[in-house]
Amino acid sequence: MIAKVKKINGKEFQLARSFGERDRAAKYAANRRKEGKRARMILVSNKWRVYLNA
Repeated sequence: MIAKVKKINGKEFQLARSFGERDRAAKYAANRRKEGKRARMILVSNKWRVYLNA
């Protein structure tokens, strides 16, 4: 996987620490959406996160 997966309030987040990681995270989220799984990119405290079960 691209970055650290962190559990926050029982929800999984991937932390993107750089713009390159953010772009990979966006691709990852798009692929998950294609598979019918849910994923969303959100910006939390100036870090992009892939919200895996959003």
